[in-house]
Amino acid sequence: MSNTTIPLTLSLTPEQLDAVTAAVAAANAAAVAGSPPTTAHAYLTGIVTAKINALVQAAYQASVAALGTAAAGLDYEHRKALIATVKAAIPSA
Repeated sequence: MSNTTIPLTLSLTPEQLDAVTAAVAAANAAAVAGSPPTTAHAYLTGIVTAKINALVQAAYQASVAALGTAAAGLDYEHRKALIATVKAAIPSA
């Protein structure tokens, strides 16, 4: 699966820009000596990526819950077969 790049332009109020600038400055002050400085772009990219990852996790959890709910209506033998099929599809299971 390949990554998709989505260009994003933000319009920030002066207050929002000051908050981002302060957060970037704080991140740079707390950074390990010798590490490259964080930019506003990198900082905001990290925030957006973290939010997207949270959305991915929530969608995954919802899918697993829906599968569990749907499987609960199956009889025992079908539930066992479903579990075996899922476990067989997961290398570490």
